[in-house]
Amino acid sequence: MLQNPCTCTALCTVLCHRANSRSINSSFPLRENSRFENRWVYLGLLIPWDEFESEYAEHFSPTQGAPAKTFRVALGALIIKERLGTSDEETVEPIRENPYLQYFLGFFEYTDSC
Repeated sequence: MLQNPCTCTALCTVLCHRANSRSINSSFPLRENSRFENRWVYLGLLIPWDEFESEYAEHFSPTQGAPAKTFRVALGALIIKERLGTSDEETVEPIRENPYLQYFLGFFEYTDSC
């Protein structure tokens, strides 16, 4: 049986947003043409997040424990961590500071705190 696919518990504990949007929200400080200029925006648009969300969610109890992070946050955080070559803890700060990384994770609006 598949266990919790998110192996980066320290990182996922810090990330406190749920999201699954594929379009740039007007409250994000991103320009409309950012979707083609920024690697994180572009990658976020390429991955079919919603196609995997229901299968991922089946592995978590809706009544026990803390709510699971979305598939997009869990996998997105791992992708960011691997592409930047950082530890769980070192990955949190760039996500807090960078609206493009937050967009990649599917956040609805930019925030610098959790």
